[in-house]
Amino acid sequence: MAKLIETGTVDDQARVAVALGHLRLARDLLVQAKATRAAERVRQAIKSTEGAVRHVNNRIYRTEHPDA
Repeated sequence: MAKLIETGTVDDQARVAVALGHLRLARDLLVQAKATRAAERVRQAIKSTEGAVRHVNNRIYRTEHPDA
């Protein structure tokens, strides 16, 4: 039996977008503060969060198109 994917909502999409915005701001501030190691870690977190954006977008699409 296939595992069902959780439903996705626009609220989920908005939350992830806000988190991504905060991470980008944190990265910029860390670069300005010359905190290179911390900035690199935040860059990695941004990449992970971009994956979460794709995931939530897929969840929304699959919620709206269950036969796809």
